[in-house]
Amino acid sequence: MASSMGTMHSAASAFATLLQPTKSSTVVADFISGSSGSNFLAPFPLCPTSNSKPLTKSKCCRLSVHAKTVTGARKKAPQSEFHRRRTCRLACCFKGPLLQSPLSVKRQQVREDQDNVGFGEEPGLGDGKQKWRTQAVQTEAPVDKVEERIREGRKQMDWAKAWYPAAVVEDLDPKKPKGIMVLGKRLVLWRDQDKNWRCHLDRCPHRFAPLSEGRIHESGGLQCSYHGWVFGPQGNCTLIPQADEDERKALDSKLACAVALPIKEEVGLLWVWPDERSALEALATPPRIDSTLSDPDFTYQWVYRELPYNWDTLVENVLDPAHVNFAHHKVQGKRENALPITFGVAEPEVGGFTVPGIGKMGNFPVPNINFIAPASIVYHFTIPKENVAKPWQAALVSLGTPIAPGKVAIFACFPRNFLKFAARLTPRWFDHVRTRNKVLDGDLVLLQGQELLSLQSFSGPVDDQPSTSAAPESVDSHQNGASTSHGFADRKYFMPTKSDRPIAAFRKWVKDFGNGGPRWPVGFRTEPDPLGDRPEVIMDRFTQHTQHCSACMGAYRNVQRLQSIAKVAVVASIAGAAAFSARDERLSQSLAVLAVVLTGSIGLLQRMEQQFVYVGYDHSET
Repeated sequence: MASSMGTMHSAASAFATLLQPTKSSTVVADFISGSSGSNFLAPFPLCPTSNSKPLTKSKCCRLSVHAKTVTGARKKAPQSEFHRRRTCRLACCFKGPLLQSPLSVKRQQVREDQDNVGFGEEPGLGDGKQKWRTQAVQTEAPVDKVEERIREGRKQMDWAKAWYPAAVVEDLDPKKPKGIMVLGKRLVLWRDQDKNWRCHLDRCPHRFAPLSEGRIHESGGLQCSYHGWVFGPQGNCTLIPQADEDERKALDSKLACAVALPIKEEVGLLWVWPDERSALEALATPPRIDSTLSDPDFTYQWVYRELPYNWDTLVENVLDPAHVNFAHHKVQGKRENALPITFGVAEPEVGGFTVPGIGKMGNFPVPNINFIAPASIVYHFTIPKENVAKPWQAALVSLGTPIAPGKVAIFACFPRNFLKFAARLTPRWFDHVRTRNKVLDGDLVLLQGQELLSLQSFSGPVDDQPSTSAAPESVDSHQNGASTSHGFADRKYFMPTKSDRPIAAFRKWVKDFGNGGPRWPVGFRTEPDPLGDRPEVIMDRFTQHTQHCSACMGAYRNVQRLQSIAKVAVVASIAGAAAFSARDERLSQSLAVLAVVLTGSIGLLQRMEQQFVYVGYDHSET
């Protein structure tokens, strides 16, 4: 292929030298030197202005005369069949789009250099020369018209036609509808009388009241609380209380139906397909689930939390194991244990990519990282252990559901095939309070601040720097790093190490296969709402997690009940101590001691209650 391309390029260059050095001949020469398609060598080309009908030989001859006039050819026109046929092809193809030019060749070289970030190759050295380098990374290359045409030929991710985790099944109350949001769509989850979960748009067709504020009707349907309309599992309207006998024919109208969406229950989660128009495609497309989640040898518990930053910020953070020893010091790692982490080169496809781990991280091998589109990340670990029947295996599974610009839901679990009894003995709420929420809190202020900074306008922090061989020429995809119309921020990162390769691969996937990020509803706000600098708002555990988690909400209410009981017991103990002070001094003293103990327990219970609401996180004090 390379030799044939070179031959074509040489022939085209030779032909270009026969043209007069006019402006039009320069454009034509650029076009010929970039043409490598089969149409250029076809015996009879297709005319772009005649509905792609083959040109006759007579038409080709007439067009060759026109081509001489257009291109400003020499007076002595070439007479050979070779030159006549190519002059004819030129006239036919000149009306079509220019495929490539020397400028686009230069841009392609810049993009190839940018794709090699962290790969150890010095741009411009050539001849296979390798050396370590540092490069300022342009994560979103400029998009010109040529690049758009190339990208249109690639298969792109259709964000609406995919399964997204919507809720943890054990956290749902089957007696109440639950309002959620996926890709900016407000949805309602509810369970019908056959104990099957259903999903509808959270909108009553009557007057657009939210169905999530409704109730489960005695008939087993979903009833709107505004006017009492009732809907069945497929969205069909079964009751209009205000309709008389003649008006009940409205029940058969499609306009009276709620919009039903495909929904599945798998591995303890409810999965929603947010495109109601492709239900058959949803039935034929199973959710992409890691094998450890369906393996009975593995045990795990889900944790859910809504986070105040964009979906891509979450994915980048989970793809980055290098931050663990610092952002989660004394929670999941220690700063002094930080080591270089080497990842190989990923090859993104529309379905995702795998970043291979290379070498070891201390005593453990660097794990492979699997990114499963649209926002799932899986790590697999093998723990060296002697004298065991099966090797100890574990995984980290993180699923991200885009809720709205600046808001994402995370579903995380840690499957393992060892010490399963310990997982069963540990209360779910205790695991969330002790570890999971602490880990998420350690990232929250950093990531929320990172996102706000990436969306702000700067006066050119990187472009003002002098260009070097290690930092090739680059331009912001959107001026000053502003977000795109779909909430995806174009971020200019400096990523010199091989541990940054997963993030570089993800940005490349979004650009090449991710269609630029999720598509939000028309008229939907695409800039995340700034939360300000108040940590108690950014790390609001109650709003983001507790109210959605049945285990934590139950524990929270129990703690509140215990506080109330303890307060009553303190008052009773003090009163009893006073009443028996004269008659039974020993009993009076015992009651006084009990009052002190109960007062102390109230303080402990208040601290425990705070674990479900808000706990500050100061990295400088950890």
